[in-house]
Amino acid sequence: MIPMRTETRVRLGAALVFATTGCSSTTSETCKVGCPPASGVDASAPDASDAADTGSSGTKTFPTSKFLFAFHACDRATTDCGSPQNHRVHFASTDDGVTFTRLSGKGVEGSVPDIIRRDDTIYAYTPGMVMRWVDGSTEPAAAGPIKVNGLSGGFVDPSLTIDSQGRLVLFGMGSDATPGDPAGCKGATSCSKSFISATEVSGTDGAEFTLDPGDRVTLTVASNGAAGTYPSASDPDIFYDGTRYILYISHGTTTTSWTSSTLLGSYAQIKQPNGERLTRAGGIACGYYDAASKKYWTYVHIQENGKSVIKRAVHDSIDTEINASSFTTVMSGASIGLGESFNVESPSIAVNVP
Repeated sequence: MIPMRTETRVRLGAALVFATTGCSSTTSETCKVGCPPASGVDASAPDASDAADTGSSGTKTFPTSKFLFAFHACDRATTDCGSPQNHRVHFASTDDGVTFTRLSGKGVEGSVPDIIRRDDTIYAYTPGMVMRWVDGSTEPAAAGPIKVNGLSGGFVDPSLTIDSQGRLVLFGMGSDATPGDPAGCKGATSCSKSFISATEVSGTDGAEFTLDPGDRVTLTVASNGAAGTYPSASDPDIFYDGTRYILYISHGTTTTSWTSSTLLGSYAQIKQPNGERLTRAGGIACGYYDAASKKYWTYVHIQENGKSVIKRAVHDSIDTEINASSFTTVMSGASIGLGESFNVESPSIAVNVP
């Protein structure tokens, strides 16, 4: 989620759900991603206990670090982490993309967040909601709903950037209201997945968007492993490397990369010489291009020793596969101060500049 106003900044982040009417199911069996919060939970504002937790494990001041980071976490020792209703979104700051300071105490309700800064406002997207943190305030304001005009059905896994006119642009995957995991075919043997985009309506401060014409990517998901298909597809992540727009798409624990010369163009898959995957070392990826070093940063989350951790690879190209040995763990539940029993997942990074 790095602004693209001058086409030299990049956005990154793997985010999850937003839909025009929200998720219709509240069970983990039928709603794997982007589900509404558990009954009785108010997701429109930070948790009161979070607001009180401002000690060394979580600060509450507007961040001044070079980068912003968001992720969700869950205590696998006490709850079912397979259910998004049990996830909590956390924010962190970092100057190097490796060492993080948690900003959000106990976190806020939500799953698979996306974060981006525009001017003096940080925007954090969670399922069907947007939360804003304005420079000069000590914590985010209460969240509010988001809307997409012209969209038939739902829109899951939003990933944000900023276009040349300063508007927020959401990338995501179209999804209907049929119960089931949007990443799969919901009982069918094969299906088509459309990755689409929507551009912010002027004056709505990130709360309303209009669907852009055409699809950015269309691909086929199939359970039989047929050539040219994928076992699943979800969680797009859009960023710019100074010459082209790059879109990561997640397929479970693997990731593919796609590219276009224009933000709202048709994206073509980058076929790595030794296979079609950018990496097989993790999914729900986010990417950033560091112009100073001319290197890419790719973050993924992956299960390791029974828990989910976030890893990063620094690499010269996205035209060759990133091997597992290139990734280093940069965040675990213990390292970010939550505890050894916590999963940390769905990384999202943004440059923290006005």
